[in-house]
Amino acid sequence: MKKYSEAELIQHCFEQVFNLNFQSTLNTEFFDSYADYSPFWIHLNCITDLSLKYFNKTALRNFDESMDEIKEEGVRFLQKIIHPESAQYIIPLKKAFIKTGNEHRVIAFEQRIKYSKTSDYRNHLCFSTLNKKLRSTLTLTLPVNYLEAFVQKRIFNESEIFNKYYEGFNSLTEREKEVLKLISDGKSNIDISRKLYISSLTVKTHRQNIIKKLQTNNITDLTKIAVYFNLIN
Repeated sequence: MKKYSEAELIQHCFEQVFNLNFQSTLNTEFFDSYADYSPFWIHLNCITDLSLKYFNKTALRNFDESMDEIKEEGVRFLQKIIHPESAQYIIPLKKAFIKTGNEHRVIAFEQRIKYSKTSDYRNHLCFSTLNKKLRSTLTLTLPVNYLEAFVQKRIFNESEIFNKYYEGFNSLTEREKEVLKLISDGKSNIDISRKLYISSLTVKTHRQNIIKKLQTNNITDLTKIAVYFNLIN
């Protein structure tokens, strides 16, 4: 198995979850062959209740149950292996992500998992995206000890943005999104009014609504939000 530096592993995580998701012949046989040289668990979770539809061999070898037994247990299996505090955070995060319908985004999060009734919980990093064709989330998971703490912080930055700003961004009107994009491009109220053929007073009102909905007037935060939600590159 290839050895990755922390930085290489970060990049590899994001690249592989995209590559796996958009393979034209996406199927479990492909996952199994990939598992032979991957450090990751690869799993599919149903978008309706998040129950496991598929675990690759790298993941299965950590548990006593077979894939058929895991499917039969449904969400009870997840309740058994995932720490309650992790579940309390992750379930709303994944449901909100599924609701976006965005197959071009990867979210990253940490969860504590135990492999048996008597084992301790271990920290794991997860990189998850949406696959509409399979009506699933596709996730790569690996033990957290692969990464140094400063690298973990970099990974979680995007997920924090999503979790903090998704509802506010989703409440913006199309015009407010146009204004947010121009604000992030460094445009003044006058510049925006000329660009959109609206008055400066109207621009000011839109700006106030954006600040209220996103609960920030920090230009750096507004730019991060615009980039994350694909208003600007």
